[in-house]
Amino acid sequence: MEGTKKNTDYSASAVNLGQHAEVEMAYVSYKDTLADKQGIQNRIDALIEKLLGDNAEYNELTRELGDIENRASQKYTELKNIIDSSGSWQDVENGSYAVKQRKESKSYLAEPFAKHFEKFAPMVIVPSVNTKALEGLIKGKLITEDELDNAGVIQRTESFAYIIK
Repeated sequence: MEGTKKNTDYSASAVNLGQHAEVEMAYVSYKDTLADKQGIQNRIDALIEKLLGDNAEYNELTRELGDIENRASQKYTELKNIIDSSGSWQDVENGSYAVKQRKESKSYLAEPFAKHFEKFAPMVIVPSVNTKALEGLIKGKLITEDELDNAGVIQRTESFAYIIK
């Protein structure tokens, strides 16, 4: 089908990705709660629009909405906890995700680089490692990332983001 955007596949960056039933159940429960919340919000919006002045119904719906917002928040926290304990889940075909995504950044340490790759050091080391020049050395196959790892040149930092949609 032309023009149809393909759903994202988080296989490469998801933490402990699998078809974990408990994650899928928590995901469905969370999404159902959000749908309930939207239903109440739609009814409140309709009442406000009509300016019916039926304060009892408006107050009841507002209270219900607050309750559902609290439930949605609890279910979101529960879903994140289940993802942490059981792993990520995705249904790429339907565009449904309960994924803890790992992002890694790395930096290169000048001192171990200079020690282990002395002949290249003047080309890449300024006050810190010149990442573009170093990537050129890697791309040119003059140095491998494994060699840099083994030499202690790479410093990795992981961060995580939850993708729940």
